[in-house]
Amino acid sequence: MKFLKKILKLILGVFAIPIIYLLISLLLTSITVNESEVSLNANKTIYLNTNGVHLDVIIPVSEIDNNLKKGLKMKDEKYLSFGWGDENFYLYTPTWSDLTFNNAFNDDFYKAKGSYSCLKTCNSWVNSALKMSDLKCCYWTPFDFGIINKYKS
Repeated sequence: MKFLKKILKLILGVFAIPIIYLLISLLLTSITVNESEVSLNANKTIYLNTNGVHLDVIIPVSEIDNNLKKGLKMKDEKYLSFGWGDENFYLYTPTWSDLTFNNAFNDDFYKAKGSYSCLKTCNSWVNSALKMSDLKCCYWTPFDFGIINKYKS
């Protein structure tokens, strides 16, 4: 009977961690930061794009400083899309139904600063960029829908 109780505690512990993560994530996603409209740089335009999993920030090329454009291999692009995250997850998980164990847990990263984890996702990266720009965002979110919902008209 003691063995069965230990197994049950282990199973509950394994399920408790993702459930607690999900609940805390939903709570922090629902908290809006920088709620007031910012008039600073009101003439700048950015777009948010999601495929249901990954958020990207899309900026018109005309809004990007020429010094930042140097070294980019661009032809006649009108927009640049910026995202951040684990390369394997980003490329091979376009929808949640494509999520596999290998996509979720691997050590391959884009050549960028920082590391990807369940606490630092492509969506939390976009959220941090919005927060640093004093734009409306979530307190913290690993999801795309929290940010997208804040900008729905």
